[in-house]
Formats: sequence, structure tokens, C-alpha cells
Amino acid sequence: MPDAKPTSVAVTGFVAFDHPMLVRELPDRDTGALVDDRLADPWPRLGGSAANVARAAASILGDATVVSGVGDDSAGVRARAELAEAGVRTDGLATSPGRTASSWLFHDLGGGSMSFLDPGVLSTWRLTAAQLRVLDSASWICLTAGPPDVTDAVLDRVGGRTRVLWLVKADPGCFPDTLRARLRARADVVVLNRAERDFAGLTGPPRKAVVITDGTGPVRFGHAGRWAVQSVSPVAVADPTGAGDAFTGALVAALAATQGSALAAAVATARLRTAEFLASRAGSG
Repeated sequence: MPDAKPTSVAVTGFVAFDHPMLVRELPDRDTGALVDDRLADPWPRLGGSAANVARAAASILGDATVVSGVGDDSAGVRARAELAEAGVRTDGLATSPGRTASSWLFHDLGGGSMSFLDPGVLSTWRLTAAQLRVLDSASWICLTAGPPDVTDAVLDRVGGRTRVLWLVKADPGCFPDTLRARLRARADVVVLNRAERDFAGLTGPPRKAVVITDGTGPVRFGHAGRWAVQSVSPVAVADPTGAGDAFTGALVAALAATQGSALAAAVATARLRTAEFLASRAGSG
């Protein structure tokens, strides 16, 4: 088989269709709640961290490849078309018999949320030969929430010259203890929100590049034991799902464009792109 065309950024993880909804208050166990609104148009909308990060990266670099899977259903056809329309390369997007992943996201008026994911065909996903060729050709690999055995396999494959960014999600199903230890040791850059520091095991001074978001609070980032801070401009939205992915996609694209040499400038680019993402979400709400 021919080698894959080199890609600047390969993004691994879930591609799913999001069904975001607004309720007045998240229900307790064994109770229910009325849905006040659907928070997307069209509904459902394409999501999953791999899709979101890849689209954000492609919008800056013009070169990002998603490494994931979809079903052979109409949702899978739609996902492939929307990713390609956004400039994302899909030669790492496998199609398998079955259903494309879906998620149900509930937000309440107090800012709380809960989510449920049906992984569909990704519950049995294994890296294909085409996906391995994409990974081998990548300058940067961005690891987002996905099946842990696949993330392990990606780490097994990564060469020493490839830069790795880990986008943390506080989900032990995606990132069990042993995998988190591997990621802490291998990742060149770690992106997480403030509430995920204990989960990621990153509570001390930063040894590698670490970027910590805090919702509408400032972004804290550091390297080699030193921290810096950049403020953000808050944008009020009912459904902020994907904001962290937009930030990460812009960050990895900016780092790839400078061979990883300008963390502060990359954070500034990511802040700007995230504000634009949230403003577009607010305008479409």
C-alpha cells in the first residue's frame, strides 16, 4: 500500500452526533424532567472531540486528519460529508457496518450538565491499516476521548519525532489509571480544565507544556516549572459543548505551524478562536 500523504495534525477519538437539550433543572435519580429546548440547529449536530478538534485545526492549518470511525448508516455518510466540507481530511475515518456514535447532552439553567454516549461502531473499533499510515505520517497527534485500547495502540505506534497533545476528559472509561500514566509520560502538551487536574495527575509545577482552562476564567499555562496567565472574554451561551475542543484544535494548529516553539502565542490564538466559536453558538441559539 502507498504511504499516506503527510498530515500536520492527526486527531483521534470519538466522532458522534450530539443531541443537546435544555432543562430547567437536572433531575435526581429515578425522576424526570421536561425538555425546554433543543440547543442545536440542525439537530442533532456533528460532534465528538475528534471531529470538533479536527475542524478547529483545519480552519487554521488547512491540514488536519480525523482518525476515528463511523457506521455505514446515513449518519456516517453525513459525518464524512460535513468533515470534508470543513476541510478535514477523512482518509483516517473508517466506515464499519452498524450505527454511528450518538451522544445526549442535557444542560440546566444553573449551568449543570450531564451526558450519555452510545459509541455505536466505535465500541469495537480497532485501528485500520489506513489509519496507521495516517498516524505514521503525522507531525502532531492529538489524543482525545475515545476507546482506551485504541489510545493505547496509538501510543504504541507513535515515533519519537512525533509531537503528542493529550486533551484530558475526566472519564475513567476513556482514560483509566494506567493509560493516564502513559499519557503523562509521553505527551508533549496536555490540555485540561481546572477541575480535571487531580484526575490527570497534574497538580504540581508544570514539567512539560500544560494548558489549563477555567470556563470564563483565565487560561493558565506553563512549562519547565513556570506558569503564565492570559485572560478571556466571557461569552454567555446555554450550550458551551465543544468550546474546549475548539480551543484545543486552535492550539494544536498554532503549535504545529510554529513547530511547537510558541506556547504563549498559541494560547492567544486558541483564546480568540474559542471566543469566535462561542459567539457563533450564541448567535445561532
